Amino acid sequence: CSRERAEGCPRPRRSGSGSSWRGPAGCVPVVGCHDALSAKLIEQAGFEVIYFSGFGAAASRGMPDLGLATYSEMAAWGGECVDATSLPVIGDGDGGYGGVLNVR
Repeated sequence: CSRERAEGCPRPRRSGSGSSWRGPAGCVPVVGCHDALSAKLIEQAGFEVIYFSGFGAAASRGMPDLGLATYSEMAAWGGECVDATSLPVIGDGDGGYGGVLNVR
């Protein structure tokens, strides 16, 4: 959801403890990171889960989202995010791993 309230997508509210976000019916918003710093900032903001995006990781490094990142790059970038925080990280590293030339 964007900062503005979209239809059917209420803005999450902080719980009484002030440290976790909760949406409707106990849903937990997941915020995307693209590197270790963004993972740390998400944790410091009080969110409970982080989403590592292959698109975000590639774009933050000036690469188009065309599957040019290799498997080892995606694993390393995602690993840096995991190492930077104690939160669970959902990894979406479907980068394509070098493009069609790597498909056999």
